[in-house]
Amino acid sequence: MSEENEARQIPNDAFTIAWICPIACELQAALRVVDETYRSPDARSNGDNNDYTLARIGHHKVVIFCVGECGTLPAATATEKVKHTFPNIEFYLLVGIAGGVPSEAHDIRLGDIVVSYPNGQSPGVIKHDFGKMESNGFVRIGALNKPHKALLNVVNTLKASFDTINKASVFDLSPHQTDQKQQHLHYPSHLSDVLFQPQQPTDDTGRSSNLIDRPPRESANPLIHYGTIASGDLVVKNQTFRDKFQKDDNILCFEMEAAGLMDSYQSLVIRGICDYADSAKNKDWQPYAASVAAEYAKAVLARLPGSSSKPVLYKLNKEEQKCLQLFRQASTTTSNASYEWYKDSVKKASEDTCKWLKSDPKFEQWLSANGTTLVITALPGCGKSVLSRHLVDSVLPDRTDATICYFFFKDGDQNTLRQALCALLHQLLAANPSLHAMSSHERNGDSLINSVSLLWIIWQSATHDPAAGHVITILDGLDECQKDDTSVLLERVSEHANGKSNVQYLVTSRPYESILTEVRSMFGDGNYYHVSADEKSEAISEEVKRVIKSKVSQLAKSKRLSPDATASLAERIDAMKNVTYLWVRLVFDYLSTVKFNRTRPGIEEVFKRLTSSVYS
Repeated sequence: MSEENEARQIPNDAFTIAWICPIACELQAALRVVDETYRSPDARSNGDNNDYTLARIGHHKVVIFCVGECGTLPAATATEKVKHTFPNIEFYLLVGIAGGVPSEAHDIRLGDIVVSYPNGQSPGVIKHDFGKMESNGFVRIGALNKPHKALLNVVNTLKASFDTINKASVFDLSPHQTDQKQQHLHYPSHLSDVLFQPQQPTDDTGRSSNLIDRPPRESANPLIHYGTIASGDLVVKNQTFRDKFQKDDNILCFEMEAAGLMDSYQSLVIRGICDYADSAKNKDWQPYAASVAAEYAKAVLARLPGSSSKPVLYKLNKEEQKCLQLFRQASTTTSNASYEWYKDSVKKASEDTCKWLKSDPKFEQWLSANGTTLVITALPGCGKSVLSRHLVDSVLPDRTDATICYFFFKDGDQNTLRQALCALLHQLLAANPSLHAMSSHERNGDSLINSVSLLWIIWQSATHDPAAGHVITILDGLDECQKDDTSVLLERVSEHANGKSNVQYLVTSRPYESILTEVRSMFGDGNYYHVSADEKSEAISEEVKRVIKSKVSQLAKSKRLSPDATASLAERIDAMKNVTYLWVRLVFDYLSTVKFNRTRPGIEEVFKRLTSSVYS
């Protein structure tokens, strides 16, 4: 690991791995396995207060951070901020400690490693404290996502390679470390690895005379177990509770963060066993357990192929990096937000939505042809921005032959053609470093970002370069662009996407007459698509219903609503007429922030207040 005064500055775009540590001892273990550290991030997204260590592990650029507290929500909240500051993160590793669940099938000992791995109906992680209480007891409900396929492929290779992990590198301590630190990182005595009989009383120290007799292992090397990890917000210190879940779900260990990450980030969860989730829980084994988990995570990264993302910014020289960052900084009026943040602040499309557009002949024709433009208009609240984000995040990335560039106009903040061009250039040049704009920067200096004409020349030249390949550009919310810039933008786009270039544009807007007149004049009806409430009402209505169903479920979980209150909430919303995406967002934003009685009468009362609040 390099010394601090030798640390290099690496652009945020170069980092592709997020390594998440819930508590401090796990962060310390992670820092021990890095090969090189870099300077702090060159910029942060709005509201990102995580403390990052930027590092290289093998051939990967890794973002390491400590959540600082246990629980699914803190982990999810901290990890959400990472993607905004480091937009090219592809893989997430949750690495730390856990309470083991020994059984006849799994001889789990302190210091062993558990890796989340799908088997049968289990996706690898289950949320053990989310369910419903029925007449026959508690019934767990819901299913989480599996780890990323690429990570599972590596785990399968490691499973075939070894059943134990060589601890030598864990104990390769630096000369300046103290004896005390060495003691904490060495394998604790097997004599302190004790497992109690279930349902046996213990004294104040958590000790009992009723120990389970287990033969010592021939080696102190930790075994690696693959299977289901139980995650939740409860601290489990009860043998009976532990063993019931082991019997019902074949659990290998308990921890408190993974359930908050799996659906959105498909994390691989790696846990070192530091206790047995019983009344004898203590912290003696935590440093060692965290260290072996970190060592396994490093083994995963050693086999994980390099990022599929195109950016390789760290190969640019200092002046080229400075020029590239100039475009990023000029893409917004505030240093606390980025063009990525404005996209990611748009609500994600719910599952199975936006299908009506993807199957439309005009969209299919646009998607399959080079040098074309499609302008989509719709009334407020119909989900134009949700659609744009869905295209950028979920649909267009399937086009591995194309670079996807985007800009979300925002009235009063991100609302100029100059900002849009700076954001588009930053994305295109980051994805294709050989297209850098140094010649223009050398002639004009930093002032080039103030000239729309110069920026457009750079954009046009870069997209015409064969090295750029195919470029798909999404411009969302044209109606929020400054009026003087709107005409200029449409004119330049119509000239650029002339059927001969390798650039496609998709533009969304509200159907203002001034915009429609220019769109029809420049692009014709064949490149214009209006989302008519009459034509698409059934499809859009069905999508809104799916969104509402998802939102009701999320609110019921966060507010801990009773089944009766949840049913009342669904009934009240179903009774509303002419519901749009915008209305749904406003209503559920309001409901998530206000306090109300979590009963059917409480739902009725809050809806009386809601109507006036939302429509005002």
